[in-house]
Amino acid sequence: MSLGTLPSFPYERSQVMGGYLALAIMSMYHGKRYFWSIIKSILTTKSTMKHPRWAIWGLISGLILLFFYYKQNGMSFWVSPYIFYFIFFCLLVSPVYEQKLVHQLMR
Repeated sequence: MSLGTLPSFPYERSQVMGGYLALAIMSMYHGKRYFWSIIKSILTTKSTMKHPRWAIWGLISGLILLFFYYKQNGMSFWVSPYIFYFIFFCLLVSPVYEQKLVHQLMR
């Protein structure tokens, strides 16, 4: 049995999703110093213009409100982190996908 006889052999969708996941992980890895500086600026008491503290607190409080909203509507406790992961993954992948789509349309 050759590989060409397997249904949808090149597995393009799986490879593309793996590529997007690799891009997301690499961008988070390369930005780890910046992310740590944001976390440190949130936990300190002095205000800096480099990292807007209100935006981060708004993100955290929004995620907590979403968690309670999901809980009130009957979603189990262990599913909500997957929903948060899905939301963040969509926010990371959509600009990459849009840039690729625009690039293809410009050809």
